[in-house]
Amino acid sequence: MRERMFKPQGVSEKESFEEQMADLGVKVERQKIEAKAVTPWLARGNAGRKPFPGIRLTKSYLAISKRIAEKLTQEAKDGIPRMALRVIEYEGKRALLFKYDPRGYTITKKSENHNFCRVATKAIIEALHEAGLKIGCYTVKRVADGYLAVQE
Repeated sequence: MRERMFKPQGVSEKESFEEQMADLGVKVERQKIEAKAVTPWLARGNAGRKPFPGIRLTKSYLAISKRIAEKLTQEAKDGIPRMALRVIEYEGKRALLFKYDPRGYTITKKSENHNFCRVATKAIIEALHEAGLKIGCYTVKRVADGYLAVQE
């Protein structure tokens, strides 16, 4: 800590501002600020990104969060995450039901820098689109025999 060049007489370094003002007879009132965070702390690299949802369907691939891919890997005996997919009707909307299946589609990792893995088989992506699944983000819930992905 830097030393003051001129120290006021009779004032201790350890005395707080409130204590100093009380000694002088000045009433100090602190205003309480009511504030609610709207965004998380923004830092370089994540300023415009939302956290990756459970699943994202695009025109060319099905992106799966690493967290879900790791759960499917834990279920795999050989350590290779594979999944079987099914489109269902859930609460009036099309939803994706998936589970680990040793004969299912392999989930690939693009690179360690990405926070998602993907299934990029052209035939399965076309089948999902034809079944009425819309492009977009899906939240994932655990169900009895697998996982349910419902569009947000």
